[in-house]
Amino acid sequence: MINFVKQELRSYLPYLLYLFNKGEPVACLIVIVGVTASVALLRQEHSTLGFTFFAATVCTLIYWKKRCDRLLTKRIVDRLMQQKNPFLSEELMLDAQEARNILLGQVIRSNWHKNVIQYLWPNYLSNLMQQEMDRVYKSYTHDKYKTNLDKVITFNRFEINQDFAPSISDITIVEDATRKDEIVISAYVKFYGNIRFSLATLTRPLILRDVYFREEARIILRPLQSNSPFVGGFAFSLCDKPVMDYNFDAEFKRLFKDDEDFFTFQDFLVSRVSGNFVAPQKIYIKFSEDDSLETTQKLNFPIPLAVVYVQVLEAENLTKTSTDYNPIGYLQIGNFRVKCDPKNKVHSPLFDKAYWTVVHDCYEQCDFEIISRSHKSDLALGNIKFTLKNIAFDVRGKSEQDFNFNGRDFWFPLGVSQGMVHMKLTLFLLSENMDVCRKTQEHLRGYDTDKYKFPVALISVFIKDFEKSSKDKQRRTVAEQKENVRFKVWIRFDEKDHYSTAVDAVKGLYVWDQGFHIFTSLNPFDTKKDLRFTLCESVRVNHMEEVVEVAVGKLVFNAGSLFTGHLTLWKPPPNANAEFGRLGIVVATRFVEANTAIIGRLC
Repeated sequence: MINFVKQELRSYLPYLLYLFNKGEPVACLIVIVGVTASVALLRQEHSTLGFTFFAATVCTLIYWKKRCDRLLTKRIVDRLMQQKNPFLSEELMLDAQEARNILLGQVIRSNWHKNVIQYLWPNYLSNLMQQEMDRVYKSYTHDKYKTNLDKVITFNRFEINQDFAPSISDITIVEDATRKDEIVISAYVKFYGNIRFSLATLTRPLILRDVYFREEARIILRPLQSNSPFVGGFAFSLCDKPVMDYNFDAEFKRLFKDDEDFFTFQDFLVSRVSGNFVAPQKIYIKFSEDDSLETTQKLNFPIPLAVVYVQVLEAENLTKTSTDYNPIGYLQIGNFRVKCDPKNKVHSPLFDKAYWTVVHDCYEQCDFEIISRSHKSDLALGNIKFTLKNIAFDVRGKSEQDFNFNGRDFWFPLGVSQGMVHMKLTLFLLSENMDVCRKTQEHLRGYDTDKYKFPVALISVFIKDFEKSSKDKQRRTVAEQKENVRFKVWIRFDEKDHYSTAVDAVKGLYVWDQGFHIFTSLNPFDTKKDLRFTLCESVRVNHMEEVVEVAVGKLVFNAGSLFTGHLTLWKPPPNANAEFGRLGIVVATRFVEANTAIIGRLC
């Protein structure tokens, strides 16, 4: 019997060592006893007892593993809450496989993310919000409010109270907006502070102390790619303009003619305080000191969730103005903004404009504003604003892609006494599965999609930085100092070109942190087309800019849907085999999911 036990233990020794090294001796004991007893019973031809004992062993091992995972998660969360450093320490990180095993249960995941928000975020959110607001204040031009009594009030600054961290409550996980690489959380946020402004008649600034603002907020958690699901950063935005709570004294209210004038001033204050972090603008926050390309890409250039085809068709019965009538529309979805000029300048103008753009989450807003522009001033004729979730995500059929409202015509009333706008939005989810692209191409057969420029894939390119090779760097340092050389990147795929801005070198490194989205009707993995990167010198000579191609590189689509790393750039002929430097990039390829029902509504 002893020899039999030794033989069985030798067979399972690698697995037992793995469990023991993970600090799970109880699991080791369960495996030893269960497997040994089961094999012994089976060899004695007690098949029923042997299989029953083996099943009991597996169930016991699963239960114990889940219990250990819960305890480990709780221990890690407790240690995170106790640490004062806002950055996550390396000892609290797990590799991807360990993280997937630990946070399999939805309840455990929810508790983890709620603890991150509830305990880690408020401790240093005040400083990050203050830094972001101060950065925006420097560019403010409309910082004065003139009352109806001709009193000019100048807004100076909102100072967040450092003694009272923003309070966060009502934290919930928004399941229908969650995807693989991020978690969307809804919460109610209150933040406190002092508002400084000045009057021309006073030498000292006026201060409103202990003003607090409250509003629902959305937090998009973006984990580190190598340490998912532990958070590497998140984007924070308020869902709407916050409510301001403050009791103004009677002496201050004398600056205003009536209650309407005073309420307009309050709206002015709210917009100045919160305008730079109300959706769709977001504050991006990093939890990690790791400045790797993966972390930066997650924060600054997230991979889109969907693409949307927006058609601005016409407007009807707009408000009549003076004879100087010139209607113009402005469409905005997330960070995408475009001017829409009508084809005729009448009170029911025809626009007939269409645009493809990306959607990062289903809570992004679509805003369309119509104004009448004249040489004197701009007159607002009305605007519409709605969340994409209410149009394309809210009502679903049996299939996740069968949105009942998706791709249908809508007449939206303008926010004025009269007028409507006719629009149509068709949204398609994106997938990293290459088979989805082939299915979409099959669905498109028989439809005339050329006039819609229908894409089957989206290539998202994020350019991080460029560093020259050591040999070339030494040779060109003196020349660059004389000519003030700047670099820009030219990206080309399928005859579509994109250009980055021109940047200067900082300690020998050229940094862009700039992203582009390339819509294509080709499957990059089924064609022989490459993604071409060309590095260009932008040199100013006698106040003139000269652009010269200095290095090229190609990315071949033959691997996975995500490329993260450095691309070697080579000098053009006659020195084609000489390395010039390395370009840090992230290239993510996503494929458009489309079925015949949605395509039929579009076409």
